[in-house]
Amino acid sequence: MSKTLYLHIGMPKTGSTSIQDTLYANREKLRANDIYYPDIFPQNHSWSFGPIVLGHNDFNEYLIVNGIKKEKQKKLYARTLKKQWYSEIKKCKNQVFIVSFEGMFLDPSTGAGKDTRAYRTLKFFSRYFDQIKIVIYVRQPLDYFSSFVQQCLKNQYSSLDEIKKHIPEFDLYSKQLNKIITHYGRENIIVRPFVPQRFHQGSLVADFLYTINPSRDFSFINEIRSNESLSDYNCKFLSEFIKVYPRGKIPSVREMETGHPIMNNILEHVNIEGDQKFAIDLKIDEALAERINHEIDYINAFFHDGFRFKYVETKSDSSQTNITDLPAEYFSELIAQYHKKHEKLKSAVISAYKADTLDEIIDQTLEGDGARQSEKMTLRDYIELINRYNAKIAKLWFLLKNKKTQ
Repeated sequence: MSKTLYLHIGMPKTGSTSIQDTLYANREKLRANDIYYPDIFPQNHSWSFGPIVLGHNDFNEYLIVNGIKKEKQKKLYARTLKKQWYSEIKKCKNQVFIVSFEGMFLDPSTGAGKDTRAYRTLKFFSRYFDQIKIVIYVRQPLDYFSSFVQQCLKNQYSSLDEIKKHIPEFDLYSKQLNKIITHYGRENIIVRPFVPQRFHQGSLVADFLYTINPSRDFSFINEIRSNESLSDYNCKFLSEFIKVYPRGKIPSVREMETGHPIMNNILEHVNIEGDQKFAIDLKIDEALAERINHEIDYINAFFHDGFRFKYVETKSDSSQTNITDLPAEYFSELIAQYHKKHEKLKSAVISAYKADTLDEIIDQTLEGDGARQSEKMTLRDYIELINRYNAKIAKLWFLLKNKKTQ
């Protein structure tokens, strides 16, 4: 039986998380339709497959971040990952096998030779599959910049104004795709525009599956929406918050179950009338417009059915982000959502430890054994962190309010 590997490689900010979450959740149904999505967790294969094809320095950095420092541990970890993938491929009885590895597009190597992630990935998989196809979704450049900026804000990397300074340096399509074409051939590259109005059946996942097999009906798949965009108000708030409290001043505590940072999880529930989709306000001079339009020409050559991205035009100085224009109702709702999160978490902790109050848990913690104490102290610190966030948001609100009235 002929087998085809479909490598989904992003690009960044084109719904990769939604594709991964949906395919993983529906993998048994997909196998009944001759499509295999691996059982390996996490479903984002940049974490489970990516380390296999990273360069030596990147691999070491990845392992150190994950607490694997000794050479013996590193070798064992690499062998374990490879065995997992060998086993998964062997287990597959379908004609189509999907790997979603956005990290292949994010390749820091400068050339297009054997040191690229594209080549290492091909070398790993080519012995098992008769064909390898690349599927990539791409955004229109300004739309991509807006989405990329949002992700930087979510990760608390920098403020809007600082991020915008680096946008002219961003790589778009040609640099990374040319590396991939070198090893896989242009005929095996499938480029889809990330334009929701053009998605098959109005769904990104349906569009992805239709691209792989247009003869089958995948309407039974319910798309999982993940890593949703932030609104204009939320982006402006986060930008100002990062200026006052830069990354590192507040611990990067993550949601216990979902894995999403606390801040982003709460902002998703802040909905204020008059708010709208965030779109970056960017100065575009002739040089930047020419570079972007060159990339648009490059990517348009991959599209079919007459669809084309439109050229960008020059634009004068962008207006400065002014958070003082945000309505007071926004801050009120934001703080209210933090209190809801605080109460929800506190109730969950009290229930889990079968106590009547949070103070009772903390008191028990101080009397408990070492391992138990450490576990409970983490929960207490987690709750206290939300209180600190509340205080900082309130303080920022009053600072801005006073600034606006001066």
